[in-house]
Amino acid sequence: LVGFVVGFALQQTKWHDMTPFVDPILLILITIFALPVPIKILLSNVREIVSMAPPDSFVSQIQGQLEKATRDIPLEDYEFRVVKQGRQTFILVHLMVSDEFHFNTVADLDAIRKKMKQQILEFNPEIVMEVLFIKDKEWAKLK
Repeated sequence: LVGFVVGFALQQTKWHDMTPFVDPILLILITIFALPVPIKILLSNVREIVSMAPPDSFVSQIQGQLEKATRDIPLEDYEFRVVKQGRQTFILVHLMVSDEFHFNTVADLDAIRKKMKQQILEFNPEIVMEVLFIKDKEWAKLK
C-alpha cells in the first residue's frame, strides 16, 4: 500500500521519472528488515553442524536426567559433555565412583549403563550416550 501511495504521489511531482524505482526500493527495504530471521536460523544450524554445545536449557535438562539415573550409584562426582550434531545429541558421561562402589563382572557395569540409557532415552530418543567408570579425577578432568 505504501508503495502504491508513494508511486502515485511521485507521479504528480517533477520527480515522476523516479516512479519505476519505487517497487525495487521497497523490496530492498523489506529484505533488509526481514534478513535477521533467516540469518539467526542459519547461524543456529551452522553451530549444530560444527558440533557446538546445545543450548544451556537443554544441557540442564540432561543433567537432571543424569542425576535421576545415577541416584543409586555410589559416586564421588560425575561429569558429562554434550555435543549436538543435527538431530542427534552425543553425551559422554564420566562417573567417578566412590570406594563403596563394587562390581563382580563387566555385565554389572553394562546393567548400570543400560539403566542410565533407558532413563536418558525416555527423555530424548535421539541421544547417543557413552558411560565411563573412573576412580581418578585426572581421567575426566573433573571440576
